[in-house]
Amino acid sequence: MTEQASNKRPHLVLIETSQRKPFTAHTPNGGAKPAVPDLPRAQHGASLQAQLAELRPIAEQAKVLQQQQALEAGLGVQIQFIGQPDVELAFTSWVTTQSKSSY
Repeated sequence: MTEQASNKRPHLVLIETSQRKPFTAHTPNGGAKPAVPDLPRAQHGASLQAQLAELRPIAEQAKVLQQQQALEAGLGVQIQFIGQPDVELAFTSWVTTQSKSSY
């Protein structure tokens, strides 16, 4: 019986598949925040606001057409913002000031 137990599942034996490494603790709160590049924020913000203003009539027209098709939710257009890698987009203040307008 001992011989049978040692021959069980020989295909599952993994030999020399790991390495010993010293423990490294993670930094609290996810570590340092990535450096945000110094860009002309006022100019970029004004450009984004102008682009959004150009989209307003398109969104309103899309909303009318979608209502004519009897759609009830998700009316208008979707806008996607793409930011710098590893940097959180800062649009909360714009959303709160524009909450009464519909895009």
